[in-house]
Amino acid sequence: DTYTTLVNPHRSLPEAVHRLTGITQKELQQAPPFAAIAAEVEAFIGRAPLVGHNVAFDAGFLAQKGVGLESTTYDTWDLAFILLPQRRVYSLGPLAASLGIVHPRPHRALEDAQVTQRLFVALLELARGMDPGILAELRRLASQGQWPMGHLLAQVEALGAQHPAGRRSGVGPGGVD
Repeated sequence: DTYTTLVNPHRSLPEAVHRLTGITQKELQQAPPFAAIAAEVEAFIGRAPLVGHNVAFDAGFLAQKGVGLESTTYDTWDLAFILLPQRRVYSLGPLAASLGIVHPRPHRALEDAQVTQRLFVALLELARGMDPGILAELRRLASQGQWPMGHLLAQVEALGAQHPAGRRSGVGPGGVD
């Protein structure tokens, strides 16, 4: 399901933001203030994991506005950084494009969220196809560091164990170098 609304920030819209997003001052003036929709946002998220690209920004904004989140957060930027270390750019648009994900309206919240969702799924597929020994080591390190991604990597690892055909590890007895 999706939830989308503009929010009235009760201040002037910078011209750069207008050019970037296409949002107008008039649209914002007609939108509700965040306080009026905070409970709806909190109910919409519920206990579902919060996935985002640089999700700490979004979670911090929500917390600052009084939206209590009891869910785990998964950051596609972090996941991409670990799974695609050869990349030079990890911003949403170029990263999505490099994985064949079309981003028709960048810098619009709903479209960014939908692209992030597709990126998350693509990254999980990449993790699922990884060498099982390397995936196990990533999971171990993530869990040891109490990184929320550790739980997710454990689930991906378990999925691979259920379908072991062709899933031999190239990691030797000495572990991962």
